[in-house]
Amino acid sequence: VLVMADVAQRSGLPQPLFRGPDHVETARVTVKSRDQGLLDDLFVLQKIVVAATGPDPDFTPAPLPAAPTPAVFAASPTQALRAAYLDMVMHSVLGLIHEDGSQTPKAAGTLPFDRAKRESGLDWPVSAQSMIGLTRMRNVRDLAEQVLAQGVPGDFVETGVWRGGACIMFRAVLAAYGETTRRVFAADSFAGLPKPSPDRYPEDAGDAHHAFSELAVSLAQVQENFRRYGLLDEQVVFLAGWFKDTLPTAPVERIAVLRLDGDMYESTINALESLYPKVSPGGFVIVDDYGYARSCRTAVDDYRRAHGIDAPLTTIDQFGVFWRTSDDVPRPAAALASPGGVAVPAVPPGAAASPGQTVPGTPGY
Repeated sequence: VLVMADVAQRSGLPQPLFRGPDHVETARVTVKSRDQGLLDDLFVLQKIVVAATGPDPDFTPAPLPAAPTPAVFAASPTQALRAAYLDMVMHSVLGLIHEDGSQTPKAAGTLPFDRAKRESGLDWPVSAQSMIGLTRMRNVRDLAEQVLAQGVPGDFVETGVWRGGACIMFRAVLAAYGETTRRVFAADSFAGLPKPSPDRYPEDAGDAHHAFSELAVSLAQVQENFRRYGLLDEQVVFLAGWFKDTLPTAPVERIAVLRLDGDMYESTINALESLYPKVSPGGFVIVDDYGYARSCRTAVDDYRRAHGIDAPLTTIDQFGVFWRTSDDVPRPAAALASPGGVAVPAVPPGAAASPGQTVPGTPGY
């Protein structure tokens, strides 16, 4: 045997199959293993074996011929420059260019740069603007480019931005295509995640995200990150505050791509209730933590079930999923019945929502 390779399923897996960091779960069975290789075998569709026979056991096969070069359609100079620019931004916000190390949450010190972990979104960068990994960042870019190409109306919105990496990617796509009419909305508390409210959202009981100071990134720092890329201008709108206060009256009329990265049930359901009705037909909804946080997944499943949303979920990687909206308008629901038996109002009560903050442009480099 000269070569043995696995051909794994790269596209979205059919519902309800999805994978977490150490498990694969279907509607009826969950397979858990600490051996990632064994879990990976479940996704193998085909094995390719290259073998050769010889006259004796000491036979040394000739080198394999070079693989044929795939046909590549020539890109125009504009297309090539656009792709090169977006590649650079994508690799930069992930820290793949300057290879910064990773931090250890709630502990002092850092770890050396690990490219495999960074590309998979499995570490917390020291200085890079995003921790979502290359596959999920590519998804942000691809869907943003797709709605532009297909003329799906609306803005780009992310709820839970951390250091702003995915929103910077959104804004870079608009810049690369010379799109000046759409905006990027970055919604975050800019003070970390909220403490759980188990009386209203029992799925969040025991959630410890609020205890991680590394998740609290100030508005000023996120603005500075945009400025470093020359992308801080009037097309970027920051919604600062808890989602229950800012999202119900967010100054966005239509959404082409909605990206949810709130981890918790409360954060996810608040975002869906306030923003999903604004997603344009043919628009996309991305959920960063569906395969990572059960509370987030439950919120998504609850909302989709309550509103009769049956668009298939497409798996991005071991954590993220997305779906594309149809022409159907979501059916209103007075309340969502949570698994814990607590009625969750469609729009949670809260303080009067504050208007979005539009940041004036500044020159960049």
